[in-house]
Amino acid sequence: MGGWQSVFTVEELEEYEALTCFKSREIIRCYQKWCGIIPNDFPKDFITRLDKKIFIERFVEIACNPFADRICHVFSSSEDTEDGSINFEDFLNMMSAFSEKIDPEAKLGYAFKIYDFNQDGVIDEEDIIQMIHTVCDVDILDEEEVQLLIVNILKEADLDGDGKITYNEFFNAMRKSPDFYNIPPVSETEIIAYIGVSKTDEFILNYWSARH
Repeated sequence: MGGWQSVFTVEELEEYEALTCFKSREIIRCYQKWCGIIPNDFPKDFITRLDKKIFIERFVEIACNPFADRICHVFSSSEDTEDGSINFEDFLNMMSAFSEKIDPEAKLGYAFKIYDFNQDGVIDEEDIIQMIHTVCDVDILDEEEVQLLIVNILKEADLDGDGKITYNEFFNAMRKSPDFYNIPPVSETEIIAYIGVSKTDEFILNYWSARH
């Protein structure tokens, strides 16, 4: 651990601790994981920024998540909003956001951003269609079934009937489930918890798609 720890200054570790839910030991482990994700022909450092496609392919825990592309876009600090590329600090923020140390309510904030495909601050019909196509085989559902899903989702969550789901409406809809506060915890040693097929993601997706 000593060699890895020397990569960071005390000030850097303190800053990362303040900005994430991790302690120094966990931050160092995240950096080890990050260096393992970087291909051998790239510099293994903080500055390296991986293309979204390369990151998803190399980070196997996220590769199986149908929302991997959206997760990258939400956490990417790239100035190009369509880029989705990831550097170490983006990766660390991602790990922190999906850690067991973040409660389900905080995770919903990130989930809302992930499901807001068009990034307009609400979940509307366009986003719901994208969500359905992301988690379902498009050949399984016909247009009528997709529209029925949209109607049922909006009926349940869109409290003011304006055809859009705000964060507060999304949060209230999720809280209706008795399982909301019973998402199984993950061992504290598993830094990459919730990134693969997140229990929170499973709950949110199943809450709407399986019910209707």
